[in-house]
Amino acid sequence: MNLAGLVHRAEELLAPAGTLLQRERGSLLTFLLHGVYQDAAEADLELADPGIRMHVDALRTMLEYFLGAGYRFLSPQALVEADPGGRPAAMLTFDDGYANNLRVLPLLEDLGVPATIFVS
Repeated sequence: MNLAGLVHRAEELLAPAGTLLQRERGSLLTFLLHGVYQDAAEADLELADPGIRMHVDALRTMLEYFLGAGYRFLSPQALVEADPGGRPAAMLTFDDGYANNLRVLPLLEDLGVPATIFVS
């Protein structure tokens, strides 16, 4: 396994523990995404950075996991107004304003998850 593979594997193993610690301290989780592929086959075409392989179904799984764990996803405005003693919070952003970010809009609407898309 190459170095990048080892780093990704370590992240997979350590992420759940980090999530629990963050939630216990009442921290905000932020998910910073870039492009979103339609599916794994499109990701394999490597039209963008091959290290960033989020696709719509994987994003749904991730969001449903955190919603099911009691996280509330906040917009920037809601973050300013949020009660720090409430449920654990998360924020979802998409950097660089790729056109394929539009693919997530039906999913976000379906789950009631706000997101911020930065257009450069």
